[in-house]
Amino acid sequence: MRTIFWLWAILFIPFLAPAQQITFDEYRRRADACLEREDYACAIQNYERALRIRENDAHCTEGLTKATQALKKPKPPKSKPQKPVVNSPQPSPTAPPEIRAYLVVTTDLPIHVYINGGTRQFVSPNDIAKKLPLDAGANLVMIKPTDGGSDGFEKTVTVRASGNQLLKINLLEERRAAEKQSKPNVLQPTTNTLVNTSPKKEENLPKKDAQTPKNDALSEEFSRLMIAVKGGTFQMGSKNEKPIHTVLNDFYISKYEVTQQQWRSIMGTLPKKLTNNGCNDCPVEQVSWNDVQEFIKKLNQRTGLNYRLPTEAEWEYAARGGTQKSNYTVELKDAGWYRSNSGKKSHPVGQKLPNELGLYDMQGNVWEWCQDWYDPNYYAKSPVNNPVNMTEEKYKVIRGGSLDSGADATTHTSRDGYKPASDNGYVGFRLVRN
Repeated sequence: MRTIFWLWAILFIPFLAPAQQITFDEYRRRADACLEREDYACAIQNYERALRIRENDAHCTEGLTKATQALKKPKPPKSKPQKPVVNSPQPSPTAPPEIRAYLVVTTDLPIHVYINGGTRQFVSPNDIAKKLPLDAGANLVMIKPTDGGSDGFEKTVTVRASGNQLLKINLLEERRAAEKQSKPNVLQPTTNTLVNTSPKKEENLPKKDAQTPKNDALSEEFSRLMIAVKGGTFQMGSKNEKPIHTVLNDFYISKYEVTQQQWRSIMGTLPKKLTNNGCNDCPVEQVSWNDVQEFIKKLNQRTGLNYRLPTEAEWEYAARGGTQKSNYTVELKDAGWYRSNSGKKSHPVGQKLPNELGLYDMQGNVWEWCQDWYDPNYYAKSPVNNPVNMTEEKYKVIRGGSLDSGADATTHTSRDGYKPASDNGYVGFRLVRN
């Protein structure tokens, strides 16, 4: 009987031991090690396993792309062995050294880089210089500004030996020089080509922009990233909410959410709680409505302009595309970062597709503060023209959803409220100016 018991124990006890589960970090570490030693099949396998655990992780996605491209490169054909010639000894041929070259990109504006028509790669001014792999011979490098500017360009980089090829991009510097030549001391906000504006009709642009911004780099940056919005009529809220509301006044709204770098430039320090700390081009978050008011006060003192938060009506009107009446639609996964694709962290602004006005991240990434106090029934009783809730409530309005929101909360009409003194949420903001 004892013999049977011990035999059963020997056979069954191993199955009681807990299975060791490999974590996301371990898969990523293994994949990086495989990629470094150029074992591309191993790298692909481990990056794919990591991405099954944490979908859309930028590091793993980039590594998977590199490994896949490297694995697809054709191997040089093997040469047939030559028959030895009697009395004519030949030196054995030496294989040419493998060329390993990289493009090192530094830039003063966020850009997308395409090498030989390959995958788009984002490069930020504040990134550690990225090393992008090059092929031997001629490489076609295409540069496109992420803000939609027309000053992109193509450049041919010829690689003859291993080593780094430096490419320095000075788009901001060139834009400033062009602005001084065309209109000295006058800075015009950037407008997207989809906005229905005409330079011959001043009434189509905001009329209260008589102030002259102070001439420093930060003032220029904030002003350059503002998009003009023409006022008009729209159905505020969902289809069942009445009445039709009107935004009478034209205004400017910033193309992107305010970033960590911009916040630090004004406030001196960053919030302690960030989902992607150190990502300068990610939106600032975990900031209270009261903190934002202090930021805007300091920004206005520095720039000499009157920035503010958008009213809830202005925010929704801009999110819907303003007066642009088109069938332009973008799926949520292509328009914003939310629970299903964010990896529970914020992402650099401008990486998803914009709306009709050229505004980025109006859905997801971080919630955005509005000027209004939050009343869940405000739509039904609000004024028709330029509604803004000035009656003090418990919460301030936040709009647009965040990196942790489901699809139902990441829409143009979803709205919520947050205490103005609270800095514990995925809440950031974008700016408006008349």
